[in-house]
Amino acid sequence: MLAQDHLYGERSGSFREPTGHRWSVGHSIEAVSPAEMRRRYTAIMDTPTV
Repeated sequence: MLAQDHLYGERSGSFREPTGHRWSVGHSIEAVSPAEMRRRYTAIMDTPTV
């Protein structure tokens, strides 16, 4: 999985080594308040899908 930014202020992704081990990595990219997380979640859920 390619690295992605998430609504809760994290960026994460995963990769597999040639030996077969799968690694997940992530880190914080911003501090997000609970109110801002709620706003972002609501905006995503209110967006019509195709």
